[in-house]
Amino acid sequence: VVVTHYDLIIRDKGLMKKVPWQVLIVDEGHRLKNRRSALFSVLSSLRPRCRLLLSGTPLQNHLAELWALLNFLMPAVFSCQQEFDDWFAAPFKVRACVLRPFLLRRTKREVASELPDKHRHIIRCPLSAWQAEQYRQISERGQLMAASGKVRMYTRALANLSVHLRKAAIHPYLLEEERGEYTHTHTHSGLGPGGERGEMAMLDYLLPKLAATGHRVLLFSQMTRALDLVEEFLELRGLPYLRLDGSTRTEDRPQLLTAFNSPNSPYRVFLLSTRAGGMGLNLQSADTVIMLDSDWNPAMDQQAEDRAHRLGQTRSVLVLVLVSCRTLEEVMLERAGAKRGLGEAVI
Repeated sequence: VVVTHYDLIIRDKGLMKKVPWQVLIVDEGHRLKNRRSALFSVLSSLRPRCRLLLSGTPLQNHLAELWALLNFLMPAVFSCQQEFDDWFAAPFKVRACVLRPFLLRRTKREVASELPDKHRHIIRCPLSAWQAEQYRQISERGQLMAASGKVRMYTRALANLSVHLRKAAIHPYLLEEERGEYTHTHTHSGLGPGGERGEMAMLDYLLPKLAATGHRVLLFSQMTRALDLVEEFLELRGLPYLRLDGSTRTEDRPQLLTAFNSPNSPYRVFLLSTRAGGMGLNLQSADTVIMLDSDWNPAMDQQAEDRAHRLGQTRSVLVLVLVSCRTLEEVMLERAGAKRGLGEAVI
């Protein structure tokens, strides 16, 4: 038996191809959703007698991802994506017949009936006047007026523009560096002007109360600079915290998890980037998860939420999703719901 990592098997592909494997098991099998990826190519070049994928989210965005997984498992059967799409345009009974021989599904409720419930709530936060003006400038004109009166043009490429709109939805200071005027002299609860509204103001309301009542919180964000702002706020409020993101060294991660999960841990808040801390971590000592911002892929958020809602959890888990009103975040939330609905309908 050989247990290895995705990166290592790509590096050692020449050696791995020489071994007549009997069984190939791929954990987090949804990583093979892209047929053009190096991992898909390398694993497809192996010739085991049996292939098995393990995944909690086999369908994340669209049917092409599910077809890629089935194509990896049985390329002779699922050789044509168009035929696969046609099958799923058929009535439900036909779709079920297609998947049934190849899919074994077990939900948490079936295999871990003792696991407490998870309650997910969406908290809509109105923008401050400052945020609303920044958001309007970027969305309508693709530009932002600096305090000096000079205009900085933003590229109109959708991907780039959406990033700036999301920054404005979280907090204006995330855009100050774009204007060359970023400052740490915050004047309201560590949040700056207009701090009485917005997602950061909601954190100012929630976190002290959660900490005071004995709850442990995992706070996720896509943006490390947003975590920087939350750090300043926590320091101002005197709330002990830990942080893990893409810059955290691999050898430091176990110590951070031990420090947070310890029964007598003084840390009530754990700041994590969704990509670095959203998978593979056991943080069931926390009972509250706050999503400061969401991913376009709802499966990433689900994985992050399940860092707390997993075996070993003894309390109900509360998930709070912060969404700025009338912004791109509401669009993302709507699309995430549609993607979740697709997954339920197909799987």
